[in-house]
Order: sequence, then C-alpha cells, then structure tokens
Amino acid sequence: MIALEAKIATLRGLGVVVGVTAKTNGRSSEFSNAELAAIHEFGSPARHIPERSFLRKPLISNAAAIANLAKNAVGKFITGQITAEAALGALGEEAKNISKVAITEGIAPALKPATIKRKKSSKPLIDTGQLLNSITYEVRK
Repeated sequence: MIALEAKIATLRGLGVVVGVTAKTNGRSSEFSNAELAAIHEFGSPARHIPERSFLRKPLISNAAAIANLAKNAVGKFITGQITAEAALGALGEEAKNISKVAITEGIAPALKPATIKRKKSSKPLIDTGQLLNSITYEVRK
C-alpha cells in the first residue's frame, strides 16, 4: 500500500499542457503563434473571424479515447513499466495529434470565397503551416 501511495504522490504536481507553448510561440508575422491560436480557438468578432476550435472541441469529442489512454498509461506507471512523465507524455502526444488532425481535416465554418482566393487554399487555419507546426505539449511540474 505504501508503494502505491508513493506512486500516486509522484503524480501530484505533474500535469500536461497542450497547445502553443513558449518554445513554439515564435512566428514571422504581426501575431505570435499563441495570439493567432487564441484568435482562431475563440474567434474575434471585432475582426470578423469566427471561432474555429482546434483544441477544445476536438479534445472534448475524443474525451472517451483520451480517458482510456490515460487509464492505460497510469496503469503502466503504477506497475513500473513507464515513468510518470512518460505516462503524461503519451497523453500529450495523443492530444497534440488530435488537434493537428482536426486542423488538417478542416474545421468549420468554411472560408469565405474572398479568403480562399487570397490564400489560394480552402483549408481554414492552414496558410504557412507555422500555427500547425507550433502545436505541441509539455509535461510540467
């Protein structure tokens, strides 16, 4: 029982964040990747940009699969097969991939014809690829 309590104590204070972190925030435009991500994730009525959630909604839609992965990862940690950081890293990797797939598959609403003409693409959230490539995760203490 003491060993299990020690394992559980190891998890306290650890977490995983998914999105655009300080390490991937740089961008060659007027907005940082984090600012651009927030504009798209929540929308910007002042700029006539609709919400195109690539983090919250896809992760909520995949909550059951993520919970199952968490159960398996924590089980492997408890039995000593992997570290706590590796367990959380597996969750972060999955969440990152879910977010990136949501972007590459296309997020509603569709772009307006004028935007498609300007971008020469009909895919929302993909222009230079900087935002897509900035999505990552970090295991934090």
